Amino acid sequence: MELKKLASKIQLDKSELFMLLGLTLLAFIVRMYFLGLQQVIMDDVEYAVLGKNMISGKGYVGISDIHNTNPLFYPILIAPFYPLMIGIFSLIIKDLELAGRLVSLMFGVLLVIPVYFLARNFYNKKVGYIASIFIVFCSSYVHFSTMVMSESTYTFLLISGIFIAYYALNSFQKYL
Repeated sequence: MELKKLASKIQLDKSELFMLLGLTLLAFIVRMYFLGLQQVIMDDVEYAVLGKNMISGKGYVGISDIHNTNPLFYPILIAPFYPLMIGIFSLIIKDLELAGRLVSLMFGVLLVIPVYFLARNFYNKKVGYIASIFIVFCSSYVHFSTMVMSESTYTFLLISGIFIAYYALNSFQKYL
């Protein structure tokens, strides 16, 4: 009985699946519309160069290491996952800026899924849909999902981690 209860936290019926896929597609369309409208800023270039250098075998070396213009901003302060993803995407897409924007877009779109599951499990399906719709249209999140910035990736990983921790704690509650 407990196994069925745990499986129901993740399982979707057909209507939920279609609604979640529709919201994910809508998030993709909204972000694609705004994809090229943001300016490139210094952090964008740092992330892209770090990713390119990691993939090309030069190591974790960014612009501030090469020029040493700002001793307070060393790449060591930048987590390597996002630049690594840019580097991997740049193997397929030769434009570093576009590769970085697509990484952010991907994680921005995928955030709809863990937000739905988290809200649904805390409250109900209706709240899950409302929370997902908020993520689809939230202007600041759409903005960061189309820039070469780590915010959308970080938010996706954070919310996914919270849901996984919640799921794990509820799954193994009798063992704690």
